[in-house]
Amino acid sequence: MSHIIDRRKNDKGKSTGNRQKFLKRVENQIKRAIPDIISQESIKDSSGGGSVKVPVRGLDEPQFRHDPKTGKKQIVKPGNDRFNEGDRVPKPKDGEGSGKGKGSNSPEVTEDDFTVVLSREEFLKYFFDDLALPNMVKKLMESTDSFAMRRAGYTKDSVPSRLNIKSSYQQSLGRQLALKGVFEKKLKVLHQKLESVTATEEKETLLVEIEKVRKQANTIPFFEDIDLRYNNFEQVPVPITSAVMFCIMDVSASMGQHEKDIAKRFFTLLYIFLTRQYKNVELVFIRHHTEAKEVDEEEFFNSRESGGTVVAPSLKLMDKILRERYTEGWNVYCCQASDGDVWSKQDAQECKSIVLETILPAIQYMAYIEISNKSRESDLWQAYSRISNDDEFAIRHIYEPYEIWPVFQGLFRKRSEPAEA
Repeated sequence: MSHIIDRRKNDKGKSTGNRQKFLKRVENQIKRAIPDIISQESIKDSSGGGSVKVPVRGLDEPQFRHDPKTGKKQIVKPGNDRFNEGDRVPKPKDGEGSGKGKGSNSPEVTEDDFTVVLSREEFLKYFFDDLALPNMVKKLMESTDSFAMRRAGYTKDSVPSRLNIKSSYQQSLGRQLALKGVFEKKLKVLHQKLESVTATEEKETLLVEIEKVRKQANTIPFFEDIDLRYNNFEQVPVPITSAVMFCIMDVSASMGQHEKDIAKRFFTLLYIFLTRQYKNVELVFIRHHTEAKEVDEEEFFNSRESGGTVVAPSLKLMDKILRERYTEGWNVYCCQASDGDVWSKQDAQECKSIVLETILPAIQYMAYIEISNKSRESDLWQAYSRISNDDEFAIRHIYEPYEIWPVFQGLFRKRSEPAEA
């Protein structure tokens, strides 16, 4: 006979199932708080987990009540304004409470906030679950190196953590019904024999046999090893999709501290998104002023180097790296951030030509983020706006931190699946 004991641990004594139900109820409030988190906190700090304030009104429980217009009811109402039944200390008069300070006569009704503490995975789930790299095509197929586990029915032998309670319970019920049917049939035959015999010795023998069969029918074990069913998994080959993202950031003198902070926030969000959602994605970081240079992650986000503004060299460097390292089997993406203040209109037109004739034919998607207050259109914005189409090349304005998330969400929203190459 088998005994099933659930020894799975819940985080800090909490019910995992109840927590998931609770998060499902408040996920809309959490998603609405995402723009505030991005604009008020460090995104890298947020990626380690965080706290999100959820209004109390989102936590109301549904209640059933009797219809006051129907039926006869006896209602016990609570006490009066002076005491409740069993009170030994009088209620304090108005203004004699334990609170300190003066009260407010404001008629406005407010609600306290309830703080939901999310784990790192829960936190990032609300950020990125509805996002994906657009136009991703399965170009590089290496099925022998990548496998995924997929459900494949049930098995009779496995580890306890894969035990399927429902299927095992069904097997147990079927076995009990079958055995009870056999015992009941046997009892019926014995009772018929008992009615037909007359000898005392034979009757006693049959009575002993009937009692034995009845005990067997009443002591059928609820679970046997033969009843247990475990979830079965098998390895299936998964095609590998390789992608590279070029991150190009303007660090010229025209990019003030505010503009650089916005650019870094956007690229940090992009970095977290790519490293979480995709296992086989490479990132190439390029910083530029009058010159363009490929740098590592640390220098890209933290270097203080600055200078004049010439954008075209950064695109030429991207094209050079693309042709040297990522010629075949790669999904190529590019994100460029700048304030748009180029040295001359000639530089803007050269950027347009490079993007239109060289970059776009070789990549899946490019996004240009102009960090300005929209009071005027820069030369680079005007040049790019003539070739933007949102499917392959999107341009957006950002100036305030709260604008980062809506723009990011719009650029990387999930689109319909493309046909395989």
